[in-house]
Amino acid sequence: MKHSDTILIAVGLALLAFVASRVGWIPLLPQLMTASLAIPVLVSVSFVRLVLQTHAWHALPTIP
Repeated sequence: MKHSDTILIAVGLALLAFVASRVGWIPLLPQLMTASLAIPVLVSVSFVRLVLQTHAWHALPTIP
């Protein structure tokens, strides 16, 4: 893992902790549960789009 990735992870966690301290952990928990269900769905839909787009590009005729 690159050093910049580690810094981005730390900044993201710090922002999450800051927002949670301002809003409160109790109201934030249902939102985190919803996000934990929505993120895999979004990744799956993105992967299907990538596969379909790649297949469509592969089917394009080449220009001589």
